[in-house]
Amino acid sequence: MKHFALIFISIAVCVLIFEFVILELKYDDGSNRDISIEEAGIDVNSDPVIKEDLEVYQIEPHPWRWFNMARNYQGQFHRTNSLGYRFDMDAVDPEIPTVGFFGGSTMYSVFTIGEYSIPSLVQETCGAGRINALNFGVGGYSTSAEIGAYMEAIRHIRLDHAIFYDGVNEIGRYIENVQSNGPDNVVYAKIGFPYDETRFSEINFNKNHNAKHMWLKEFNIEKLIHKFIRKNIYKSDTVYNEDIIADDLIAHSDNIISIYERNVEIIKFIARGHKATVDFFWQPSVFSKSVKSEREIALADAAPAVQTLLHREVDRSAGDLAAVIDLTGVFDGQNSRVYVDAVHLGKSGNQIIASSMIEKSPFLRSVCLN
Repeated sequence: MKHFALIFISIAVCVLIFEFVILELKYDDGSNRDISIEEAGIDVNSDPVIKEDLEVYQIEPHPWRWFNMARNYQGQFHRTNSLGYRFDMDAVDPEIPTVGFFGGSTMYSVFTIGEYSIPSLVQETCGAGRINALNFGVGGYSTSAEIGAYMEAIRHIRLDHAIFYDGVNEIGRYIENVQSNGPDNVVYAKIGFPYDETRFSEINFNKNHNAKHMWLKEFNIEKLIHKFIRKNIYKSDTVYNEDIIADDLIAHSDNIISIYERNVEIIKFIARGHKATVDFFWQPSVFSKSVKSEREIALADAAPAVQTLLHREVDRSAGDLAAVIDLTGVFDGQNSRVYVDAVHLGKSGNQIIASSMIEKSPFLRSVCLN
């Protein structure tokens, strides 16, 4: 038994050393800036949809919400303000309506430059001098994190209206927690589950594009051990484990929708307290696109069958919610590729989303189209 334990520990140590030396040190430039596209191993000319596909997460702990992007981060493609968000506070015009856009990495728009994100395209489509569209998107966020983000944002900045664009992370954070045997906590049961990667500060390059995984800070054995356990014991790098999720898709879907509905009511209550209004949009994914390009078919087929089934079940239930504007069919009839991966869009897809938000949101419609 001792011999077996020694072998196991030796293998674990070797894996940790390999991941640290090969994946961490080799690519860590030790600076607080984006590394070059060439260093990231990404050929930006290989696909027009991902022309600007450098994905950067630089995450810091946050006292009131799970985490935020690093404040005042000035990279080659990604820039954040003093609150850790992707917009220029000096460009906010106090004389025109201000709208905050909340969501995860799809709202932040990890595969595009800031000008091609949904908020920026809403502002551009709306026309100069009509609206301040502020990007409060943070990768990994679901409404459970956006509650805190919204409360904090509306205390610092006058927000006449807010847009919440969610769906994918409502599913992902819930399933992530189920699979990693997350805490049985009454608060989590009511408002959802925290993002499981938030203990780390890291730059994370998208794994679908010859990605490199790099720590921003000095070597920390606790981080590497935790990473090893998650990957090799809980298997939580694989978001959808068929053995765990497929036991009762309907029950899991009902739980996800129940958490989301409660969060919607909390956000509406906060908005009323600040005499603001709010819209909730349920986002599309490659699974909801009726006509897929060849690459999108491959993306959907590569996903576990249970992932497709769960997305469809949750999408169906979300579409029935009275408080939600359903965008799952927004790409119906679009034969060309809009998805970089199963959930993230390039500029063309973001433009369609932005135009649909203006059309379907009473607030945006009144400001932009009148």
